[in-house]
Amino acid sequence: MDLTRLLRLSIKEQASDLHLSAGLPPILRVDGDMIRTDLPVLLPNQVESLVHEVLNDTQIKALKDGIEIDFSFEIPEMARFRANVFNQNRGKSAVFRSIPSKIATL
Repeated sequence: MDLTRLLRLSIKEQASDLHLSAGLPPILRVDGDMIRTDLPVLLPNQVESLVHEVLNDTQIKALKDGIEIDFSFEIPEMARFRANVFNQNRGKSAVFRSIPSKIATL
């Protein structure tokens, strides 16, 4: 399982957010409803590994030194994303929100 695949799934399912949390399968927010995917439950080290796919060294250090980190990133040919990564009692958790790439015309 890799983060790009999960983010691609969230876009395909028209989810506003992808939630990753240890002890749960990846969860999609679709029209305000939280929908568990049929994917396996994530282990703490898996969540951390998935998140590290899009962090640079400075962000990894900041996350280790603090409670949470907010950032944005782009996957070319897919979309831009805003992310919040934070610590819970089960380990790291993250929420990724896709940002529309084109401004709607009125």
